[in-house]
Amino acid sequence: MSDKIFKYREKIDQIDNKIVNLLSKRLYNVQKIGKLKYQLGIPIVDNEREKEILERLYQMTGDSLTSNHIDLIFKTIFKVAKGIQQEE
Repeated sequence: MSDKIFKYREKIDQIDNKIVNLLSKRLYNVQKIGKLKYQLGIPIVDNEREKEILERLYQMTGDSLTSNHIDLIFKTIFKVAKGIQQEE
């Protein structure tokens, strides 16, 4: 395998590790919010909040990351987050 490909893959591995670490932190906070929502009688699903998040993230898109990519990635994250909150 090409040394250049290997070096890029090493960088991707490092980025993947950071992504997993950040997702873990995000989901920890999601869990805390889920407990508070349960205590306060607030519904798990907050479509307005999801829309706000997506709109903010769309502003960060560029050539290699489009709004469609943001939708695919974050709608999956939202689904996982709702599942975690419903477990509480």
